[in-house]
Amino acid sequence: MLSDNMKQKSKKKLIADFDTVSLYPSAIARLYTLEGIPKVLKEEMLSTEYLMRHLFDDDQKEPIGEKFMSGFFVLIKITEIGIPRHFHLIVCDPELNPELNVPRSSNTCCLMYVDHITLQDLIKYQGVKCEVLQGYYYDGNRDMRIRDEVKKLFELRLKYKKEENPLQEIIKLILNSIYGKTILSPIESKITIVNDKDAIRYAIRNYNHIVKFEGLDGSDKTIFKLTKSICRHFNFCPLGVNILSMSKRIMNEVFCTAEDMGLQIFYQDTDSMHLYNEDIPKLAAEFKKRY
Repeated sequence: MLSDNMKQKSKKKLIADFDTVSLYPSAIARLYTLEGIPKVLKEEMLSTEYLMRHLFDDDQKEPIGEKFMSGFFVLIKITEIGIPRHFHLIVCDPELNPELNVPRSSNTCCLMYVDHITLQDLIKYQGVKCEVLQGYYYDGNRDMRIRDEVKKLFELRLKYKKEENPLQEIIKLILNSIYGKTILSPIESKITIVNDKDAIRYAIRNYNHIVKFEGLDGSDKTIFKLTKSICRHFNFCPLGVNILSMSKRIMNEVFCTAEDMGLQIFYQDTDSMHLYNEDIPKLAAEFKKRY
């Protein structure tokens, strides 16, 4: 995305491509998984003040007093933007906002789906005010084990990298694939192969779930395709959404610091930004003060 969604030009000054190292693993290292079954927000819960007051603190693991919400996913209607940004945190989905003819990322009041991480950032970095229309919340624990495991893998990869051990490439692939696995579509069916002599018995036991079956040519095997119950779809989209939101938070911490300092950023994408090379030391010093 270009600054203000407009073409950028620079003369004579060197521009650096400032890249983030292992963005998604870094996001997971600050995250957790939400335990329990989500509950529908009641009418009296539909306000940002209520949600922020009852949301867990960043490193809180279990409900304590009024801090009983471990996370939430809500539909909001943005009514006011207190801090316009050159790189906008607001995403105007055309499917939710068909009447708005604006860029997908823009300083525009609109409908938007957010989780607790994104809503916090919209309030902090863009001074957003909004109505909460509907959503779900979690009131179970936050399981921190995923961040611990990712940190272990990250440290192991650094160790192997220093030793020039090729295993570090495998660990890199594992780290980079975690996010992708969490946003896969639900796995709604499974394939089972059984011996022909057991096929009739297997069909009788599983007939409610069988979609189709056929013999495997040139073998004594039968292949069955079965539907899976919804609790076994292995769909981890809530975690995937949180990983994406946390990765955006990591980038927002840098982008918004730079904007607050009046530094010029020309371009940003998922894990990098283009700015004047001479501004990097100033940005680094201010970032360390803030975070």
